[in-house]
Amino acid sequence: VRVSARVVGKHELKLWYDCRDGRRIELEPVAFEAVPGNHPGHVRQGANGYSFATDDGNPFYPIGSNICWPNMMAHFSGQKLEDVRQMLLRLAEHDGTAFRLWANASWAHAIDWTGKEQETPLKFGEINLAGCAKLDGIVNWAEDDQLRIMFCIDAANNWASNNLTGSPYSKANGGPCENTADYFNLPEARAMTREKMKYVAARW
Repeated sequence: VRVSARVVGKHELKLWYDCRDGRRIELEPVAFEAVPGNHPGHVRQGANGYSFATDDGNPFYPIGSNICWPNMMAHFSGQKLEDVRQMLLRLAEHDGTAFRLWANASWAHAIDWTGKEQETPLKFGEINLAGCAKLDGIVNWAEDDQLRIMFCIDAANNWASNNLTGSPYSKANGGPCENTADYFNLPEARAMTREKMKYVAARW
């Protein structure tokens, strides 16, 4: 769980978890104090309704690259995260502010698709922890370089091809879907996607 207080002062955080069996697990409240800092904060919709601004009120202009995944560019080789590191450094050095990242690319790093290096397909409701660990590294580097990420949570390639082989949503892997249309229409698939969104927000 990440907490980003927007007001300086003392705060109290209460956490609970609603279980699938109807139980609610409540944790002890956590107290913390938010102090003034020099970080501009999150990027949000600007006051005019059609531009971006950071929490400190300054305008934000996304200028950068469509990185997508480590080996997208011709001079990248393999799935080396070091390739992304070098690209982010160059982007920051030339006053870039943002980049686009495919966060669910099964051939590079995936949130809930089976990675190409994995022998056992993910089951419905499982997260690709190895893929998320790679994304952790990219997100941390972006933070170090003060770059913002356009975080693309799904890869259109997987769904457009109607190939659910590596998807935990596939019936073959314990999910409810026989095809891409099921992913968008079935209540079980939509509910699990909402859970994934919660996970993404909490982790990154």
